Formats: sequence, structure tokens, C-alpha cells
Amino acid sequence: MVGTNPRYVSDAKKLAQESPELFAKVKTGDLSIPAAKRQLEENKRKANLERPVRVALVPGLHRGDFRVLSETIDDDSIDLVFTDPPYDGESVQLYEDAARIAARILKPSGKSQSGHQPTAISTPVRKRKRPSRSRQK
Repeated sequence: MVGTNPRYVSDAKKLAQESPELFAKVKTGDLSIPAAKRQLEENKRKANLERPVRVALVPGLHRGDFRVLSETIDDDSIDLVFTDPPYDGESVQLYEDAARIAARILKPSGKSQSGHQPTAISTPVRKRKRPSRSRQK
């Protein structure tokens, strides 16, 4: 090939190796090489997100569906609940469930923290009202 950018040639070879389907679309003119590279990276990113995650947790930390895990936790026994449910409008129920469960399992001095502070779900949830302090005169 004369007058072809060496980088394009290199990218085309890489595409042919890593994704024959995308390379075929480049050959037919359905995709440009830059578009095929973006699609290949997106495909890799999606495959990586679907890969199972194996994590060794510190003793005392739990990872999983809080609605299931909470059934094994005693009332007023936890110092911190950290949760990161999805933050779209359809997930409001998850926040309500998390608040209800946190109110049950947290110690009176315990804290609850969500990974995201969505604008659609911005009402804070309090576990208990603090007793009013009367000043002595």
C-alpha cells in the first residue's frame, strides 16, 4: 500500500487479529478504522464489566445484596453501613429498603453512608430523633 498511514496499517492488523468481525466491517466500508477501534475498546470494557469479581474481604466486611445479608445481622449491632445502590429513578425502593434496614441494624451512634448522593433521592433519613437537651439554669 502506497501513501497509507503506517498507524492505520498497524491498527488494521491489530483489528484483524483481535476482532475479525469488526475488521470485516472495515473492509466493506461499513466502519472506519477509528470507529472500529472505539467499538473494540467498548466491547473489551463491557466484557470486563461482566467478568466475575473475586475479592478477599477484611473480616467483618460483607459484600452482597444488603436485603439478604441483613437478615443475619442483629439489631443495634453495626457501627457503619456503606451502600452503593444504583442511583436512577427506578431504584428509589432500594434506598428505602437500605434506610429501613440501616435503622434496624445500626447502633444508636452508628452511621449510614451511600456511595452516591443522587439529586432524585436527596431526602436524608434519620434513624432516631435525638433527645432534646434541656439547659439547666
